[in-house]
Amino acid sequence: MSSYAVSFSAFTDGDGRKLLWAVFLGSLILSLVASLCNPILARDAALYLDIAAHYREDGFSESFERFDWPWFPMLLGLLHWISGLDLELIGRLLCELFTAIACVACVDIVRRTRVELLSWAALAVLAVPAFNAYRGDILRENGFWCFAMLGLWCMHRWMVSRRLSLLLLGFVAVLVATLFRFEAMYLVLVVPVVAVLRVHGGPLKRSVAIVLGGVGVLAVCMGLVWARRHGWLPQGRIDEYVAHLELPSLLAGLHQFASRLAESMPFEYAREDAALILLMGLFGYLLLKVFSSLGVMVVPWLYGAIERRRNRDRDWLLLDVAAAGYLVILLLFLIDHLFLSARYVAFLGFLLVPVMAMGLHGLAVLWPRLRPWLVGGVLLLALANVVSFSAPKTHLRDAGLWLGSHLSREARVYQEDNRLGYFAGWGYGSEGRDREQALALKGHDAYEYFALDLKREPEAQLAQLKAKGLEPLAEFHNRRGETYVIFRRAKVP
Repeated sequence: MSSYAVSFSAFTDGDGRKLLWAVFLGSLILSLVASLCNPILARDAALYLDIAAHYREDGFSESFERFDWPWFPMLLGLLHWISGLDLELIGRLLCELFTAIACVACVDIVRRTRVELLSWAALAVLAVPAFNAYRGDILRENGFWCFAMLGLWCMHRWMVSRRLSLLLLGFVAVLVATLFRFEAMYLVLVVPVVAVLRVHGGPLKRSVAIVLGGVGVLAVCMGLVWARRHGWLPQGRIDEYVAHLELPSLLAGLHQFASRLAESMPFEYAREDAALILLMGLFGYLLLKVFSSLGVMVVPWLYGAIERRRNRDRDWLLLDVAAAGYLVILLLFLIDHLFLSARYVAFLGFLLVPVMAMGLHGLAVLWPRLRPWLVGGVLLLALANVVSFSAPKTHLRDAGLWLGSHLSREARVYQEDNRLGYFAGWGYGSEGRDREQALALKGHDAYEYFALDLKREPEAQLAQLKAKGLEPLAEFHNRRGETYVIFRRAKVP
């Protein structure tokens, strides 16, 4: 037995619970490393913390006006009020605890199903870039991942034991997950769909069950659309998500965009198929996003998927249905918005971990000498997700602190990044203008000060901005030479 197998067996003796603790602690350590490598808050995190800081003062309605799904910021504000701890510290601790719990739930599903894959699942869940690349950040996705995976974990256990309490706990976890991201609601349909797919009997019985299941899902979707059209759904986030189920309006918007695209096509025959070309391009774009979110782990996933197909393996049918449903949600969003953030795709990473573990195990069995390289490569990938040698945007924070200490909150300051106001202590900004629009304003609306990001080319831009009547007051740089400059307008027009 190789030294790697021995090291694995030290954690997987008995029922494998030691390895679950190792996954939990490993997840927290990776998150700590990521936070140390990138201490500057992202835009969404600054918005959440700003809402949380003013939640008790502004109240429920004001929080909803600033952000239409503010449950996560409100939770941060409540924990801050109870504990008295720093908001940013609370946000980081809570999000990384959520991610660690999601990782453990995912690995435990594998432990309860195929214990021989447990060690590989533990490695894979800490290495998949899809969600591990967001460690160290403060995102509501962390809560979505946590409670969605807990819901699936309860559902998976219910399918074995048939204890009603587990199914109810699973639905409660899904409802909590919707408070972070509303699309988690689709998971309540996963168990009925799996039950339909697992109907035993002849082909006719199975076909009837599948048709009835499809009709049931369609009826739920049509019921939501009908409720939306009659104004029975809350406006905002819920109404927006249900709008994605109205396929005629989605396709009409797609055809409208395709017609504008057709006008720029050089050949007449291509214009006739512009909508089809666009739709196929969106399919390809979605697959590219999914594969890129997996990184090199797409190789063991593909191998595992082939092995499952060959062996007719249905051990993780629950996760398969959840993954298929989430792909449909991503596709509907993509058709409507024509873009897809990698962060939205991240949840698929959790759902595909068991198949990756199966692929890693299969590759190690097929080529035993490859095992050390597989283990080392996966560990390196886990570190690569969190260790960053690029310079953090400390100049952004320094510029914000300078604004807060040298200018009053009432000063007319144009901020090229809304986080400047957060670091200044003025609150997360809501600026919607670009630089040229801000410079063109005159009269009472004109800005007196400008905080501008000059990237790594400050000299050329400084000359142009001085020619427009801006006087530099302070400069801030990070290790890469990226520059923020605070300007004062010599004469307000």
